[in-house]
Amino acid sequence: MRYHHWRWLVIAVMTIVLVECKRSPTTTQRDKQTEDGVLRIAFGSCNTVERPQHLWDDIVSIHPDLWIWAGDNIYADTDDAQVMRQKYDRVRAHPYYSALRAQASIYGTWDDHDYGKNDAGKEWHAKEVAKAELLRFLEVPQSHPVWHRPGVYQHYFIQREGVNLDLILLDTRYFRDSIAREAGVYMPNDTGTLLGAAQWKWLDSVVHHLRGDIVVLVSSIQLIPEQHRFEKWANFPRERQRILQMLDSLNKPVIILSGDRHFGELSRWSPHVYELTSSSMNKSFGRPRNEPNRYRVGKPIVEDNYGLVQIVPTAEGFDIELKLLGANNRLFLATRWRWQK
Repeated sequence: MRYHHWRWLVIAVMTIVLVECKRSPTTTQRDKQTEDGVLRIAFGSCNTVERPQHLWDDIVSIHPDLWIWAGDNIYADTDDAQVMRQKYDRVRAHPYYSALRAQASIYGTWDDHDYGKNDAGKEWHAKEVAKAELLRFLEVPQSHPVWHRPGVYQHYFIQREGVNLDLILLDTRYFRDSIAREAGVYMPNDTGTLLGAAQWKWLDSVVHHLRGDIVVLVSSIQLIPEQHRFEKWANFPRERQRILQMLDSLNKPVIILSGDRHFGELSRWSPHVYELTSSSMNKSFGRPRNEPNRYRVGKPIVEDNYGLVQIVPTAEGFDIELKLLGANNRLFLATRWRWQK
């Protein structure tokens, strides 16, 4: 049996004065190794084409190996496929996003606004329309299983020199049961489902057959935070407990990536399970958030931001760093730890 040990190296939350304002048909992906031996995974959410796309040049400048859309990739808010396609095409036409597509592998899931309706679930009548447009935008090959089953959940085994990881993209919309809202607060649904039976069966199988040293799990809505009044896994307490128990059972680092909230933060569930929330790319609140989160590390980031995961293989294991960055790659938050085999 291998012994795993976590040791914090540094937790830093930095505030600096702001100066200014593809894939193969298989589910195995070998990404190009950068010269410095660092695997860089960048991600973001809440991106509207009605505002300037002002972070793409910064994202391209750090040379990520992967870019992950965590949801609300556009604000479609429609059942019209043509409107969805026009908005996706406006993102694709941005010169720096085009540059990103040329240098990084692109993955993603959806949230409610690219699904087509605010806070919608399984009842949404246009979810197949939205699915087709999302997968087209992500350039997912027609041979991929996601095209031939309900929902947009996906799994990729990603290999590179010294790093093997499992990328799991969940679908928190297609199968989601209804949740009641009282005085602006979403209430718990103790008997309903967020993922649905088919997706749970798939997830159980994926987790049972993990091949990587690290798990990156993408959920459009927050999984660890439970105290706020908006959409979250805690609205389905049985399913939140089930997935956290699943992640706790893994003897490897688990990095949850989420969006949705229009501010960014880092949450720690256990010594090997962390959640980095990046939101939004160009639709942030821009004002202080006093929202409670007992699992938060550092402070909320209310400026436009994107997330970055950096993984460096070492002789003993991995150095892993989680960051939130903004315009001009201003560093808002950085957390680093060492995973030892």
